[in-house]
Amino acid sequence: MLKSFGMAVLLWLMLWMAVPIQAQTPAPEHTAAPVEESPMETLFSGMDFTSGGYGAMHFGGTQANGETVAIAGMRGGWLINHTFLLGLGGSSTSTPFNGDPDPLGVKKPLNFSYGGILMEWIAGWDRAWHPVFGVLMGSGTASTTPNEHCGMNSCTYTLPETDSVNVLEGSARLDANMFRYFRAGLGLSYRKVWGLKFPYLKPGALNGAMVEIFLTFGKF
Repeated sequence: MLKSFGMAVLLWLMLWMAVPIQAQTPAPEHTAAPVEESPMETLFSGMDFTSGGYGAMHFGGTQANGETVAIAGMRGGWLINHTFLLGLGGSSTSTPFNGDPDPLGVKKPLNFSYGGILMEWIAGWDRAWHPVFGVLMGSGTASTTPNEHCGMNSCTYTLPETDSVNVLEGSARLDANMFRYFRAGLGLSYRKVWGLKFPYLKPGALNGAMVEIFLTFGKF
């Protein structure tokens, strides 16, 4: 009986070893979803940015030493977002004006020109009519006109006398969108000049208002 019991135990062990052991598959690991960075808030993100530019011719009239004279000039620069221009501008009298009398009582004809950094702000640029406001800061030169004296066999030239000044000009004008790349406008401005030490002009003689027509070409 003991031998039969031993045979039964041996047979059971053999059957148990013959049964394939099922491998336990490990549970799938749960990978964490990538953490997205929160977007950084910036002052200028999402802002539309456009870049253009224009150049303008302008001409009209102004006051210089109490006289009405013609003046003309050009201006232009980089236009940002249709509304702000950063550039350069300059103007010059196109007809001479008289200075104060010299010790001999002679009034010398004079010229005046100036230029500098220009900033303009355009309100309602996409409307047919819109205002434009500007500031020009720079320097200028007042000068006598060169004279030519010719005799029988030769000519002599008198070099102009000059004086440098500082200029600040504020302007406002009304522009009209004539075509896509062309505007026309009418402007008013006032020019403040200081640092004048010219013997033919008193301080403040070059201060004055201007009325001008503007013809502007560019990408607006």
